[in-house]
Amino acid sequence: MSTGVCSSCGAAYPVEPGMPTWCERCGKGAEPPAPLDSGRIYRARQALARKAATRLHQRLSEQPDSLAVIPSRRVAVAFSVAVLLAAPLVVLALVWLILQLGFYLKILFLAVLAGIVLLIVPRPNRLPPEATVLAPAEAPALRDFVSQVAGAMGVRPPDAIAVDIDHNMSVVELGYGRRTGLVIGLPLWTVLSWPERTATLAHEMGHLRGRDTRDGRLVFWARRLLWTLVELLWPDALRPTRNAFSDAGGAIAAVLQHIIVAPFLALAMTLERLDAVQSQHAEYLADRRAAQVAGSAAMTSALAGLLPPQRGVTTMERAIRQREDPWRALEQAPKPTDRELRRRRAVCASGEHQLGDSHPPTSMRIDLLERHPVGGGLHPPSQTLRRIEEEMVAVRGPLTQRLRDTVLMRLG
Repeated sequence: MSTGVCSSCGAAYPVEPGMPTWCERCGKGAEPPAPLDSGRIYRARQALARKAATRLHQRLSEQPDSLAVIPSRRVAVAFSVAVLLAAPLVVLALVWLILQLGFYLKILFLAVLAGIVLLIVPRPNRLPPEATVLAPAEAPALRDFVSQVAGAMGVRPPDAIAVDIDHNMSVVELGYGRRTGLVIGLPLWTVLSWPERTATLAHEMGHLRGRDTRDGRLVFWARRLLWTLVELLWPDALRPTRNAFSDAGGAIAAVLQHIIVAPFLALAMTLERLDAVQSQHAEYLADRRAAQVAGSAAMTSALAGLLPPQRGVTTMERAIRQREDPWRALEQAPKPTDRELRRRRAVCASGEHQLGDSHPPTSMRIDLLERHPVGGGLHPPSQTLRRIEEEMVAVRGPLTQRLRDTVLMRLG
């Protein structure tokens, strides 16, 4: 292995083939990316999530047995139910007021109100439209394996299994919550090892065990309702920048606009604060439960592969540009070395990498797993794994061109 010299502090550092350079002494090469101008309200929401994640991490680091206690979940759900029940009462009151107006004004305001109701009314949840649902006969071994993982987690297996081209895996409640679905992103599945696949599946099944998807759906509907109203009343609220007022009239109108939207914004931020605690706690809990099934090492390795840049993504993009097989590129993607993982964790520790607003920073999730390691005992026989591999290879074909088109469009 060759060595390099840091241009900032002059220290020597090892240079690993195919890995970014990094000086551990001064941190050059591990700087977090510059934050985007995402707007004041978005930054406030991110700050709430970060604060909740840090407090939970500190408490769970010192008291791992307190993981079973889910703070603010009942409060968040009760708050959401209250919002959802109050909404139709407010609509009925507005309808009564509108009916007192003249004919033409009545028609106008009823049409506007109907449009708003269509925007905020809860809709039945569905699988992503781009996902391909697997029939039971297409992947019987995969279905049996998912059922085995679900059984180890103490939950009923998903009613539907689908695949798509996202670098992700998720569970969703279908309809209004009576059925569940599992969506497997084939790029992520392909790049993971078998222990990592087991851990990732167990993590998703852990959300079903904790009723995270059901409770989360109620909170999602309430959040969507409140933030839709905020955006309708204050269109610039969630934009990165706001235009300067050109005259005093514009400033007065803006003040009135802020006064009108203030109650809805206060309700939305209150729910954000409650949800930031319970949703991130659910992720920590799902990590822990997955580690008990697949082992802490497997869960940690799966999370480490998601640290930016995600494992296999660059290799897959290069293969697509060169008109090569993207699936083979993912299978052969080099796993980050221990030193490269330390660099990625240093980047995330100084930044705020997380997989969505509901997830704690990835570096905190890994740290918690390493502080309190557990062993898992789910190890399917090699014959079962081979059958699943054959099934997953068979379903790639129809998705390959879509994957190519999507990546090329993203890369420009």
